[in-house]
Amino acid sequence: MAQDLSNLSHQKPFSISGSIGLRLTEYHSNLENPYYPSSSYIITGAPVLSVYGYAIPLSFMYSNQQIAVMGQPFNQFGISPTYHHTTINIGYRNYAYSKYALAGYQLFGLGAEYEKGNWKFAMCYGRLKKMTLLGIDTMGSLPPYSYKRNALAALVKYGNTKRYISFTFLKGMDITSSVPNSVKDQAISQPFVTNIPTPSQNLVFELQSKIPLFVKGLTLQNESAISYYTNNIVTSLSTDQELKKSIPLWGLVGNFTTLNATSHYYTASNSKLNYANKFGFNSYLLYTRVDPNYQSMGLNYIQGDLQNILVGMGMSAFKNKVRIGGSIGRQNNNLNNSSPSASLRWIGSGNASYNEKKFGIDINYSNFSSGQTPTVSRFADSLRITQTSTTINCTPRYSFEAKGASHMISVDFGMNTVLDLDNSLQDNGRERKLYTETAGLNYNINLTQKDLNINTGINYTNLTDHTGYGYKSVGANLGANKSVFSKKLKLNVNAGIYRTMQDSSTTSNHTVSLSGDYEITKKLHSSLMLLYNDAPGVSAITNLPRGTREFRSELNLLYTF
Repeated sequence: MAQDLSNLSHQKPFSISGSIGLRLTEYHSNLENPYYPSSSYIITGAPVLSVYGYAIPLSFMYSNQQIAVMGQPFNQFGISPTYHHTTINIGYRNYAYSKYALAGYQLFGLGAEYEKGNWKFAMCYGRLKKMTLLGIDTMGSLPPYSYKRNALAALVKYGNTKRYISFTFLKGMDITSSVPNSVKDQAISQPFVTNIPTPSQNLVFELQSKIPLFVKGLTLQNESAISYYTNNIVTSLSTDQELKKSIPLWGLVGNFTTLNATSHYYTASNSKLNYANKFGFNSYLLYTRVDPNYQSMGLNYIQGDLQNILVGMGMSAFKNKVRIGGSIGRQNNNLNNSSPSASLRWIGSGNASYNEKKFGIDINYSNFSSGQTPTVSRFADSLRITQTSTTINCTPRYSFEAKGASHMISVDFGMNTVLDLDNSLQDNGRERKLYTETAGLNYNINLTQKDLNINTGINYTNLTDHTGYGYKSVGANLGANKSVFSKKLKLNVNAGIYRTMQDSSTTSNHTVSLSGDYEITKKLHSSLMLLYNDAPGVSAITNLPRGTREFRSELNLLYTF
């Protein structure tokens, strides 16, 4: 949210608010190497300074274990004052213009936005990355330095949520003069340094649109981008005519960015054809394609070498009591036939639910399969992946009210099968199979007039594979929470017991916790937590001493001002 300068005269010149907290922790255990120190304290603060309505949040932490200043937002600050339809961005801001050009990347600099009616204009300029020097000791394993990187981006959009068209432009550039020549010469002179970075430039054009089609409820959305990326803008390599012919609009694009023998172009697109009507039916066709090695200086990360086709549909009936949906898709890579293998993945899922006042049930099914086809004559079987995974989950529930109390009973059943068909990994000619079963029964009762809630449950897990290995776990828990003293004090207690059977060993674990939250004043709150854990025989799994016992207490005080 930005500050509105049109109300500047009504704002206080200066004010301070926020909170400060204290945490005291005690920990005792019979472990030889305890998980936590025996005692510790932490003081935290989050003051917020306000100057004429502009909030400047700060944070700090002091502890007997460490002293730290939070990375956000203390050492990275920014403001976005707004006046009527115009917003000015100053400092560190995260800009999200489009999916394939500038998607939430943090930029330090200046920006402006104007939005009125169906029109929106935006522009920003600043630093994407600082220049860094790692030093001679790190050369060889990491790049010895990195260039300062700046970017200029702009957005023009017309339309609303039903229909729109938008154009995004981004130019990113490494500043060659940001790294001293002495540092470059030193890196080049070292024989063991091979990953010397080169200054790059990037130019991205992206077009977004949403258009209603000739049938009511039918819309087409598209987002397509082309990225021109030059890996070395100072290279002396000459550019031949064949390369110029292979890169679209070489002459036009060359007026905006540096193009040479190290230049490449990449495309990315995402299209969705969607249909929905007033009767609760919807369906869609989604197509995505991202070139191998696609990159933009305005993206933190994007998965390249991907082509995906997905078809889905859903519907509701009986006043939304019944809902049914599902999708099936196909995904593959190796789009330019340069990888030693091509992967193919099929994705299918379905879900159904029924909900009324007292009874409800959800059923979910998914199936994923993937395989690889060698594209070269020599391909190691150990690298071939052929797997299928099937998951089924069913959750019925029943709720009712009786004698001033509300009750909820829920059951959960789940099954998952992972089948590995890789020839190189088969044992005695059989496929590898991992089978998991889960089940749970939970009961909750809420006594509204007494401010008391009680919950209990049991759960079961069984895991087996084709070799005969087995792992079983059974657990039960009981908990309650209640408010007293006019709801100023909230108490919570939980207890659980868990038993695990693995091959010939059996282990158990018991836990008990008690916590309370008390409102001392409207501005001062306190909480206390006590936790006891007893795990006899746990050494069978974790190699810890038998009869492990732990006790932890934690006191928190929080004052807001």
